[in-house]
Amino acid sequence: MNAGPEPGARAQGLASVLGAFVIWGLLPIFWKQLAHVDPFEVVAQRILWTAILTCSLLAVAGRFREVIAAFSTRRGLVATLASSFFISTNGLVFVWAVAAGRITEVSLGYYVNPLLNALLGILVLRERPTPRQGVAIGLAAIGVVYATASRGVVPWVSIVVAACFALYGLVRKVAPAEALPGLAAEMAIAAPFGLAYLCVAPAVTLGAFVTNGVGTKALLMSTGVASALPLYLFTRGARRLAYTTVGLLMYIAPTMQLGVAVLVYGEPFTTSHAITFAFIWAAIGLYVSDLWRRSR
Repeated sequence: MNAGPEPGARAQGLASVLGAFVIWGLLPIFWKQLAHVDPFEVVAQRILWTAILTCSLLAVAGRFREVIAAFSTRRGLVATLASSFFISTNGLVFVWAVAAGRITEVSLGYYVNPLLNALLGILVLRERPTPRQGVAIGLAAIGVVYATASRGVVPWVSIVVAACFALYGLVRKVAPAEALPGLAAEMAIAAPFGLAYLCVAPAVTLGAFVTNGVGTKALLMSTGVASALPLYLFTRGARRLAYTTVGLLMYIAPTMQLGVAVLVYGEPFTTSHAITFAFIWAAIGLYVSDLWRRSR
């Protein structure tokens, strides 16, 4: 009988996963420091610096052939193109929403994300849902519908963030490349578009990297680390922990994002928000209890 990972490996895995979720939870503070920069330029810089960082690390480790291998088959190429599009779109909306003071909507999107993952598993991967999963997905849908009806506006930030990250996760699940080589390949595909934007944008404005001081330059160069580090920690830790444990811990990030939005930046948390989140939290409670029950 498989006894699972050794205690030392579990402790390392727990520390890594916690580190990843804490970083993701606090990232709105980092991106807020770049609110004075055009979001398209921020994302373009993020793509370039992430590509440079990940490709350099893999080259030093003698693993750069894994990046090339991601493009060597039709399946790998299509998967990398799709995942590059989804993660770039997710990043653009995330950065824009933080600068626009809509972190609460971002956190709602990441609360919904695991439930949307379950829905995609049912629809695309033909996984069989449990009754609790079905009810949880229904409650989350009610929450989104209520948010739309109560404010008269579709919560597109939450929907795009959740949908893009769920679709990204689905593609990465079936893609042959591992996490870090896969990220490097995705950024390598997106890098020409980011570079093209940075070359065109100065025709209108000189660009934040040129016109701003050392602090902004350092922040823009740090975007690669901010993108790659939590993903590395998550991948390293998830392999050492039970799936249920990871599922329980993943709600740390949106909870911290919501706290940052309301407590640090004073974003409003209205009665409409409370009712919407009540549906989402009820859905999460059912989803997590189902994970826990099945793991037992």
